[in-house]
This record gives sequence, structure tokens and C-alpha cells, in this order.
Amino acid sequence: MRVLITRTEQAGAQTAGRLAAAGHEPVLLPLAAPRYFPQAALAALSASAARQQRPALALTSTESLRSLALLGKSLHPFLDHPVFAVGASTARAAKDLGFTQVRSGTSDGQALAGLVAAERPDHLLYLAGSPRAKGFERGLHALGIAVQTIEIYEMQDLAYSPDQLALRLSAKPIDAVLLYSAESARRFRQLPLGALENRILADTRYLCLSKQVAGAMEHLAAERIFVAQQPDEASLLSLL
Repeated sequence: MRVLITRTEQAGAQTAGRLAAAGHEPVLLPLAAPRYFPQAALAALSASAARQQRPALALTSTESLRSLALLGKSLHPFLDHPVFAVGASTARAAKDLGFTQVRSGTSDGQALAGLVAAERPDHLLYLAGSPRAKGFERGLHALGIAVQTIEIYEMQDLAYSPDQLALRLSAKPIDAVLLYSAESARRFRQLPLGALENRILADTRYLCLSKQVAGAMEHLAAERIFVAQQPDEASLLSLL
């Protein structure tokens, strides 16, 4: 099965390895590239330390961990801070980076907000990206949890010409497209596919990480859209 991966280059390469191991043909088409601002995280953490605060950290993407990793040894004094991570992959990335107190939310930002509310940290730093879904922040607000949001990475759209798309996609039919966020779906819809769309995407299934992602593809027939039971990659790939 030919499967189109719309993640960033680094994350997409990991997914491609999983797909190839399962006997599929991965096709990489990153739709955005991250720009990292790790010093923003360090400044916020250092300011809290100067006030003798030990904030809990909220993370809703592995891209936040990639940004933090750029701090190297400067991050070490903060690895004992409590971490609230959305989903198993983000929690695993936090542990791999060295964080020792990681709590994992079971699904989306709303569920993570509930986990934070259950523990009521004195101070919460949300190390976020831009653009982002606002479910986590809205959930915190509804539960009366104060949060300081620090943007430590930005996803920048990647542009492709029709010729570049034809070269990347090899003009062969795509059986499935993996969509991980509403922003990815938006970017995919804006691709200048032209006649290529009818040639390679006429029978394509669109596999979405959540109902929110699927909502961004509502222009398609419902029978072509599939939603993962859980918002994680293992559940998404099980749809293949």
C-alpha cells in the first residue's frame, strides 16, 4: 500500500520506517518545517527559578521536546520538574530527554487539562507551538487553572510547485494519506495538485488522527475519511 506521510521531515522519517517494516511503501511529503525557539523556554524556566518557583511543564507535541533538546546541558537543572504530556509518544520523548516526573494524558488537549486539574500545580508553564489547537488552553480556562504559555517553536508552511509535487509523488496512485493535525489537513488542501489529483488521489483514503482533523477534510465524501480510535500514531496506522 502506498501511504503518503504529511509530517515534518524528521518525524516523517520515523513513520516511514514503521510503514516500511509493515510492508507498505511510504511517500514523504512534509507540509511544514519547524523553527525552534529554545531560548524562550530557558528564559521562562530561569525566571521561575529566580523567583524560587518550580513550575510544572505542559507539552502537547514532540516538537516541543525537539526544541528543548537544543538547550543541551542548560536544560539539566529543570529535568526534575513535573511534566504533563499529551499522549504516549510525547511522554516517551520527554522521558528520553531526561525528564524524571512525567504524567501522560490519555488522548487530547481537553483530557490533558483534566489531568492537570486533578493535580493543581502551583504554577504551570505550557511550552507550546504556533499555530496550535486551543483545546488544552480552553480546557484549563474552563477548569480555573492559570497557565503561562511560552511559544518555543513555529511550524512554517512548505510550498511546492506542481512539478515538484509530481516528482515527489511519482505520479502513481496513493492508497492512503496520513493527517496528524487540522493544520496539516489545511496545508494538504492548499497543495497545487491540479490534474495530478484525479490521477493519484481518486480512490485515496484519508486517515485522520482525530475528529477535529477529519473536520478539516469535510469537503470529501464521508466514506473516504477514517478517524483513529485514539489520537496516537499506533491507532492511526491500524487503520491501514
